[in-house]
Amino acid sequence: MSTSKRWPLTALLLASAFLAAGLAAHAQRHPAAGLMVAQPQALNITAESAVAFRVPAPLKTALSGRFDLLSEDGRVVVPVFDSAVGPGPAEREASFSITPAQLAPFALGETVTLRGTVGPWRTEAQLKVTATEARPESRGWVLNVPATAVVYSTRDSEVAFRSVSPKNKPVAAKLLLKFRNIKGNVVAKWKYPIVALPGESVHTVTVPVAVCLKAKLKGAASLKSFLMVGGIQRAAGQSLVDWDLAVSASADQSSGTAPALVTFTTLVSGGAAPYIYAWDFGDGSAPSTSQNPSHVYTSPGIYTAAVAVVDSRGGTVASDPIVIAVN
Repeated sequence: MSTSKRWPLTALLLASAFLAAGLAAHAQRHPAAGLMVAQPQALNITAESAVAFRVPAPLKTALSGRFDLLSEDGRVVVPVFDSAVGPGPAEREASFSITPAQLAPFALGETVTLRGTVGPWRTEAQLKVTATEARPESRGWVLNVPATAVVYSTRDSEVAFRSVSPKNKPVAAKLLLKFRNIKGNVVAKWKYPIVALPGESVHTVTVPVAVCLKAKLKGAASLKSFLMVGGIQRAAGQSLVDWDLAVSASADQSSGTAPALVTFTTLVSGGAAPYIYAWDFGDGSAPSTSQNPSHVYTSPGIYTAAVAVVDSRGGTVASDPIVIAVN
């Protein structure tokens, strides 16, 4: 028959206290690995998103710090922070903002990776790209406006809106669109009749090319949208305006012997400068942000290169692929 010893309660409490003290001392001597980062729950394409981080140890010398945003497929990399951190006798804190322009290469709803390094420390987080949207309410009207209204200068444009009606029956309403220039002055207007159904409903508005051209020629930069019911303004929202944006790309050679040096050229029309370029060379190498980059293909194979272009108002287009054969 086996026997067991019973520890006195006082001894158990003392042992627990010593163990807790030992763990605390160990944690102080060995700070947690990795950067301590406070990032937003999502990245907003209509406003700056703040990111704060803290280096978990004193720094005797300044260390280089860098944070990047990576697309879901890893092909698009956008730098959002590149600066020295420290030195200092205690933990160092720093912060930066991710701007809507830096989010332009990513799709709305895409989950991107925020990856950061400061010296030997690393961190990584997944964040969703979202737009500010009004939430449905039990009472009152709501109008959700797209973050970017794509308005072409050569044909009619379609813009989709979402409304939330507190009524339990269909209600006749109007969408009043006001195009504004960078100073906020109204340069063109358009009214569109709609039927707001009970609860949520989506409305696709066709804006005539004549209105788009007038707005474009007068420098419209934003679209202010109003939901009018019975002649009374019930809700409103604002979005950026983008114009016809097109890109074409070419290479100085379509075949060669490894290592093959290929120079690419990008031609952009429409949209609003400045532009952001993201060249994918198709061989797994890092993307290039140059307009006319040169790239060396070191191994034989068939590669497909293309460039994505984003203008200053968030419009995104991609070129037709370029096939490069390397022997």
